Amino acid sequence: MVGVTWFSEDELRSIAGNAVFQRGRGMVGKVEDLGGLVDGVTAVVVGSEPYRVGLKARHGTIEARCTCPFAADGAFCKHAVAVGLAWLRGVKPVGDQALVRQYLTELTKDDLVELVANEAARDASLLRRLSLRAVAKQTGTLSGRVDALAQEQAFLEDARDVLDLLEEDLAANRDLIRRAVEVMADVAPDIDDETGAAAAHLLRAIALYARACAADPPEDLAAWLAGFEKKLPGWLEIRPFAEALGEDGLRQLVELAGDDRKFREQAVEALGDVDELVSLLAEDPRVDHVRIAKALYDAGRVDEAIERAEHSMTELPANRCGELAEFLVGVHLEADRPAQASAVLERLLWRSPTKQAYDQLKALCERLGTWPEPRQRVLRVLRASARERQADQLIDVLLDEGETTQAWDAAAEFGCSQSAWLRVADQVAESRPAEVAGVYRLLATDCVKQASRDGYRQAVVLLKKLRRVHELLDSDEEFEEYVESLRRDNERRPAFLDELRKAGL
Repeated sequence: MVGVTWFSEDELRSIAGNAVFQRGRGMVGKVEDLGGLVDGVTAVVVGSEPYRVGLKARHGTIEARCTCPFAADGAFCKHAVAVGLAWLRGVKPVGDQALVRQYLTELTKDDLVELVANEAARDASLLRRLSLRAVAKQTGTLSGRVDALAQEQAFLEDARDVLDLLEEDLAANRDLIRRAVEVMADVAPDIDDETGAAAAHLLRAIALYARACAADPPEDLAAWLAGFEKKLPGWLEIRPFAEALGEDGLRQLVELAGDDRKFREQAVEALGDVDELVSLLAEDPRVDHVRIAKALYDAGRVDEAIERAEHSMTELPANRCGELAEFLVGVHLEADRPAQASAVLERLLWRSPTKQAYDQLKALCERLGTWPEPRQRVLRVLRASARERQADQLIDVLLDEGETTQAWDAAAEFGCSQSAWLRVADQVAESRPAEVAGVYRLLATDCVKQASRDGYRQAVVLLKKLRRVHELLDSDEEFEEYVESLRRDNERRPAFLDELRKAGL
């Protein structure tokens, strides 16, 4: 049995995300049948219905399985969080799966039937699932249950179990699975379901149909896919159906897509015609340059992909080049060309001299062990930009690297926004109190001029900082005189005087 040191509460939160983690924490009390396995934990969580959950140790992390719709695509759900927390908190298991299995094998057939029937009478969910199986066996088909999914309640209660049964024989149930997709498509979009269960059921049904078609492709598959896309745009992905469609079916689908650009792009991409895909993507007014470069790269046309991406970076505004730069850096690093990779980010910084661009280049160069050499070059770029604009970006870089004196000098030489002045002043207040006092006064005066509660509160914060500076200068009386002058000058602003009073100024 896996020990309790296998995972931690922080790891659960990190994997699930804070929102899912919080919901799972509220369900710990609904965990039942908790038990340890050789390589994990198993339990049942009683939500809207009982969900079977398994946690396993996989390569140093947590792998979760749950029968709820949210986890159908591999997501780490709230039920998995609840089971993990219950295990960590030492919730006493209420059952032993191995012991139960051994007990059941020792029962006679009649005793086992009686036991299951009695349990189903007490558990509505179990009764419903067993009824579905019984109807399918007696009638030889699930057609009636599939059609019943057109009702919202039946959809939410039975969809998972119906799909489970259809999945047991995909080839035989191909047409019935298509029918299930059509019925569910009529219902799912209109269901007000915050958990996403309805969408998950429909997406699972579509995935099952793709697998069923791969085994036995229907002749009208392309026409059906095109019709479904028009009925419910954006729900289908063509790639899972590519094998069943074949080249002829995919080309037919390209024609049937018509003016639906996104659906047509999917068909062309699945067809593997890179030139046609690039041409189609380039026709879009909002050209996806990164996707074009990646399509060429994935087709083995690496030099062409690089050339295309670099050309796009020269044509596009700098603020739209981030993903292209990331693509080029990745390609160069994969080809063991570190100098070219860093050059991409340095060129981007020349065009967009921001702290973000500086940080990206610094992180890459530090990883490559080449940072000291380009640092002075890019700092010169930031200084040149500060002369033309304001020095905010340069100041933030210098402050981040602990160069507070240089940051102050840059603010004084080039000018900067009020927020940047404040950031610099806060950093150098202890070493340059006399100069910082003047900055705090100017900023406080501007805040008062805003004539709003928020402005007055910001002014009070600045005045408290100013008081600390005067303490360092041993000039408390000068501070009091300044505050008194503010009080006199703003005697017709009772809200400001009220904020001064509340702050004890």
